[in-house]
Amino acid sequence: MSNYNIILVSNQVNLCFLCIFFRTLDLSFNLIKTIENLGCLTKVKKLFLVSNKISKIEGLQNLSQLEMIELGANKIRVSTK
Repeated sequence: MSNYNIILVSNQVNLCFLCIFFRTLDLSFNLIKTIENLGCLTKVKKLFLVSNKISKIEGLQNLSQLEMIELGANKIRVSTK
């Protein structure tokens, strides 16, 4: 099976339509506030969520093949608690 890639930059997208076979997914610049509805993307190895409005890293537990995630320029803060 070939590798499938999708790049969706500067869009407001609904993640439910995405195919389960994607290896690379770029959802940068999409005003995304939460990481959700990615459970079916079990084959994704690279996930780009740059310059969105994400404040918490969560919803990645089903991405068992994930090797790299890019979350630069979001609203994520590290808590020392």
